Amino acid sequence: MASKNTYYVGSGGFANYATLTEIPTDILAAGDTTIAIGPGTYAPLTDAVLNNVSFVGQGSRDEIVITDNFTIANTSVGPINFESLTITGSGASNAVTGAVVKLGAAATSLYFNRCAINSTSVGVVSHAESAFAGVTKQIVLDYCDLTGTDRAMYSNANVAVSFSALNTV
Repeated sequence: MASKNTYYVGSGGFANYATLTEIPTDILAAGDTTIAIGPGTYAPLTDAVLNNVSFVGQGSRDEIVITDNFTIANTSVGPINFESLTITGSGASNAVTGAVVKLGAAATSLYFNRCAINSTSVGVVSHAESAFAGVTKQIVLDYCDLTGTDRAMYSNANVAVSFSALNTV
């Protein structure tokens, strides 16, 4: 089922925005929103308040690259979906930072489908406290490649991985 609010990011004539960072905050917080992303390289959102948002690559995941750490604010509510994207983060390998980070203790489900995630630290981080994250999955990886990370994920509770490649370290 398609979202009621769909916006396109990219360089094509149909695009609503050229970059992710141009998307107004009220659109990201509106709920039931799909952000369709065309081929290209994009800066990530940082400390973004998201409400039931899907980021969907329009093409091969290798053609849609988000560089640096994508951070999601504590006040976000989910689910937050990422599909057909390559996300490349940075950070010290001993720090709990990653390519995608959900900040704060509140629970928000992060779903990844057919994504490649690379990072010098952790691929996906959820800081949700177990008390808030006991019922729903906090990180779900389906058909993803996280072999380009030092550690695939860090979460206090409830993760699921299927048909995905993780770093063997």
